[in-house]
Amino acid sequence: MCAQVKHNSGDQPRQSARRHAIAVVLILLVAGFLRFSALDHYPLPIHQDELSDIYDGYSLATTGADRWGEPWPMIVRGMGPGDYHPGMYAYCAAISTKLFGFSVWSGRLPAAIAGILTVFLVYLTSRRILSRRASIITLLLIAFSPIHVLYSRQAHQGVCMVPLVVMLSLYLMVRLLDSLRAPRELERGVAGEVGGTVGIGVGVGVGWAIACGLAIGLSTNAYAAMRLIAPLLAITIAGAVFLTEGISKRDWKRTATIVGILTIFTAIGASTQLYVAFSEPEHFFARSNATTYALSNGPRWWVTTLNANLWRELNPHYLFLSFGEYRILSIARLSIVELPFLYVGLIASIVLAIRRRSMTLALVPVAVLICLLPSMATRGDPSPMRSSGVWAIYPIASSLGISLVGRLFMDRFALLRRVRIRQLAFASTCVIVLASGLFNTQRYLRDKTLHGPAAQNNLVTIGRALADENLENYERVYIDADGMFPYLYAAAFSGMTPNEFQKLPRKGTLRGLGWDEFETLGRFHFKTIEQAKDDRRAATTNGRWLVVSCDGVVVKKRELTAVHIAQSGS
Repeated sequence: MCAQVKHNSGDQPRQSARRHAIAVVLILLVAGFLRFSALDHYPLPIHQDELSDIYDGYSLATTGADRWGEPWPMIVRGMGPGDYHPGMYAYCAAISTKLFGFSVWSGRLPAAIAGILTVFLVYLTSRRILSRRASIITLLLIAFSPIHVLYSRQAHQGVCMVPLVVMLSLYLMVRLLDSLRAPRELERGVAGEVGGTVGIGVGVGVGWAIACGLAIGLSTNAYAAMRLIAPLLAITIAGAVFLTEGISKRDWKRTATIVGILTIFTAIGASTQLYVAFSEPEHFFARSNATTYALSNGPRWWVTTLNANLWRELNPHYLFLSFGEYRILSIARLSIVELPFLYVGLIASIVLAIRRRSMTLALVPVAVLICLLPSMATRGDPSPMRSSGVWAIYPIASSLGISLVGRLFMDRFALLRRVRIRQLAFASTCVIVLASGLFNTQRYLRDKTLHGPAAQNNLVTIGRALADENLENYERVYIDADGMFPYLYAAAFSGMTPNEFQKLPRKGTLRGLGWDEFETLGRFHFKTIEQAKDDRRAATTNGRWLVVSCDGVVVKKRELTAVHIAQSGS
C-alpha cells in the first residue's frame, strides 16, 4: 500500500509536467497560426517601410547590394539620405526572397518567424520568473496580444525584430543572474574530475555572460531605437552583477570577470554599428536627429517632458481602449483582460524585487522603462513602433498581476484554498484570455478599415497591373495615384529587377526629412493626369504614353497621344 502511494505521488508531478508541456505546444501552434496564415492578405499589402526593406532584401539576394547599389551595407539607405537605418531585416528578407522569390508573403515571412520566436522567449522568461501556471497565462496573453500578432505580420524591422532581440536579451540576462546564484560548492569545482581551477558555476556564468553580451550587442542591428535600448540593457545587467556579486557577496574578482566579459562581447556584437557611428555619423544619426527632442533643452525640461510622456505611454486608453485608432503601424495594443492587472504587476514587481532583493524580478519594470524611452524621447503622439519591445514584456507583468490578485483572494477565503477551486480559477482565466483573443481576431478580420490603413494597396494594385502590360510598347508610363514613394511600388510590382533599378536614370528632389521624391524613374513618371497632358502638349515626339490610376480597387488605363489631346480640347 505504501509502495503504491509512493508510486502515485511520483506520477503526479510527471503528469502535471506532461499536461503543462501539451498546453505550451497547443498555445504555440495557435500563436503560429495567427502569425503565419494569409501573410500576404492581412494586413493589406503593403506599407512603404515594409516594401523598402523587402526590396532591399531582394536586391541583396540578387545583386549583393541594396537597391541604391551599396554592396553589403551595414546600414541601409531606405527612403533617402534621411532614412538610414540598421539592415537586419533587409538581410533576413534576402534569405526568404532567395528561397521563395520576391513576394509580399516571402518578404513578411521573417517577421512571422521572429514573432513566434518572441512568443516562445516570452514564455521561457516568464517560466523562470513566475510560477508554472502563471507562465501559461503569460503565454496566452502574448499569443493573443493584438499588437504583437499585428507586428508579427509586418515586414518592418522596428516592430517585429525589436521584440525578438529585447526578449532574447532579457531571457539571457535572467539566465546569467540565475547562474550566478549557483551554490558555492559548485563554484569550487571538483579538481580531480574537472582538472582545473575554474569551477562549474563560474564556467556556466561565463557562458551566459558571453551569450548575453553578444545578444545585446547584435540587437543594435535590429532598429535605430535599439541603439539606445541596447546600451541601457547592458548597463542594467552589469549593474545587477555588481550588486549581487560585488556589493552582496564581496566577490570582486568574479564581478570584474563577468562585467568585463559582458563589455567585451557587447562591443563585439555592436561592432558594425559602432563602426558606422564613427565612420558615417551623418548617416548613423540621420533618423534620430529628425525625430528626437533637442538635447539643448536642458535637464529640467527633459525630466518634466519624460515624466509627462511616461504617463502618455501608460495611459489606459492608449494601452487598452483604442482598438481601431491607427497610430504608427498599429490599430490595437493590449487585451482589455489585462487592464487592471498590468498596473498591479508593474507596481508589484518593483515592491517584491526590493523586498525579496530579486534582481531577476527587478528586470521586468527596468526593461519596460528602457523600452519606452525611445518613444518618450521623440516628438509626436505615442509611437508603439518606437516602443515595440515593451509589448512583449507587458504580458509578464500582467500575468504577475493576475497571479497576485488571485493569491490574495485565495488567502482571504478558506473555500478558495481548495485545489479544485484553484484549478477552476486558473482554467477560467485561460478561457477568458482565449475568448478575448478570438474576439479581437474576428473583429480585425471582418473590418477592412482595420487591416488596411496606410497599406497603400492602391499602389500595389497599380504595380501589378503594370506587370500585365508590355511596357516596352510605351515611351512613358505615368502613374497618377495618391501615396508615398510610388516609384518603389512601380519598381517592385511591375517586375523590375533590382539590377535594372540600380541602372535606370532618375530625377527627383528631397522632401523635408531627407526622403526621396522621384519625378521619373526610367520610363515611369509620377505625376497627375493634368501634368501628363501638359507634358504631352510640350512633347516634340508622338510616342505612345500610358497613364495609369487607381481609386483603391479598380485600375484605370488610358493611352495619351497628341491626337487624343487635340480631340479632347485639353
